[in-house]
Amino acid sequence: MLYLKGDFEKLYKLYYPKMFAFAKNYVPANEDAENIVQDVFLITLGKKGRN
Repeated sequence: MLYLKGDFEKLYKLYYPKMFAFAKNYVPANEDAENIVQDVFLITLGKKGRN
């Protein structure tokens, strides 16, 4: 399945705030939480593209 840019933006806007808040429970720095969330998106989209 190929993701379109608009699809990614919708997913990002929908899930980023909750994922960021979840990550902040485990790391004190905003930058670290942002990196964790970004990594999760990249890993998830990469796995989805291989199916």
